[in-house]
Amino acid sequence: MGLADDVATVLHDQLKCQVAWLPISNTFGLGDYGIISHGVFTKMGNVNELAAPVQTAEGPPVALDFVSADTTVTNFMGNVKVDALPDNPAVDASINITFAKAGSFLLKARIVRVSAIENVNQVMTYLKGRPGWSDSFKLVTRLWTADKAALLSTVAADTTVVLGAKAPALQKFHLGEVDASVNVSKSRELGLQLLGVRGVIGLGLTRRKFFGGIDSMADGPPPIETIATGGKLVDDII
Repeated sequence: MGLADDVATVLHDQLKCQVAWLPISNTFGLGDYGIISHGVFTKMGNVNELAAPVQTAEGPPVALDFVSADTTVTNFMGNVKVDALPDNPAVDASINITFAKAGSFLLKARIVRVSAIENVNQVMTYLKGRPGWSDSFKLVTRLWTADKAALLSTVAADTTVVLGAKAPALQKFHLGEVDASVNVSKSRELGLQLLGVRGVIGLGLTRRKFFGGIDSMADGPPPIETIATGGKLVDDII
């Protein structure tokens, strides 16, 4: 699962979150719980099914901009290479993205919205010992949701993707916002091609700590922790 590991590392480095795999094309939500399988979070249910008293809030948006090394991004007006695209809406333009290596990817989002469970301690206390709940489960307590994002990944080396549109629309692409008017062509098939879509790209996972199987804080807030293991997650043993 090389691509998942690579995307996970980028999201951890830039946003301090774990990857929601597949990024964007998923149905993850706050309160989802599950296990780690093959290095990624696997949903088993949502705490709403257990009537957990979840309170949520929104945080300020952040941005995401990553292109794999050895990837070149070139602007064109007609057949002429230019350093920057004009604001003129009458100008036809293109962006050529050439990925030198297989497994390369581009991930851009001008707006990534962050939402979170505010009362994590209360929820974890409520869940402990409930039928259907295991303290080994990981709980999604934060979500990073990208708007009008771009995610491209390659299967083969020397793959070129050409984005065509009016110049202002492609200016937006450079900023991490994909306009619906952008046309896409490619020299080889892509592993992932998600453009101009909205969806979850990152997860904040919380779990209960284990101290020899004994909860040493039974009368207070539960001993919980946010999972932060670099870009990778360790599989659960089930």
